Amino acid sequence: MSAPGRSGRGRPRLRTTTWLALTGVVACSGGLDGIGSPARAANRISERVLAHMMADDASGPAAAGAEAVCVALGPIRQRVDPDPLFLGRFKEAEPPVHAWSECALDVGRGDRLVHVLTGDPAIGYTIEWPPTVTARRVFIDVAYYIAALDAAGYVCEVVLDDHDWRVESCKRTWIA
Repeated sequence: MSAPGRSGRGRPRLRTTTWLALTGVVACSGGLDGIGSPARAANRISERVLAHMMADDASGPAAAGAEAVCVALGPIRQRVDPDPLFLGRFKEAEPPVHAWSECALDVGRGDRLVHVLTGDPAIGYTIEWPPTVTARRVFIDVAYYIAALDAAGYVCEVVLDDHDWRVESCKRTWIA
């Protein structure tokens, strides 16, 4: 007999997640002076936001007891896996960063997000992407998900300084 929350082969019983991704990107006035294409700027902004959230004591993997990170970029109610170049920027990250499609909810562990291949507990980040980059200051919505009723949303302010993007602040806007 298998353990509770596990299939007969010892793997976690999983169900796919349709959890809500966040909306809204607001850009203030300004220009794209010296930052290259809007697509490249959007990728850089998303990378900076993910790195900031992962390093944060309150919203990072260590606070969640996570051994894996799952990332999705995209509009509301869609979770789009980042491209391999985006994920490649985090190849040395600890814990390892994976595409959202490599994770699922383990119903036997209170809908805990886990990495499918290893069963390791995970934290998932959804980043509204692509942000509308028309300014030197961008506000972007981010959320993290650990388990049922264990999630939070943030609005991060990202500014352009000397031709590169920097996360100025991330403020929590909701919690579940």
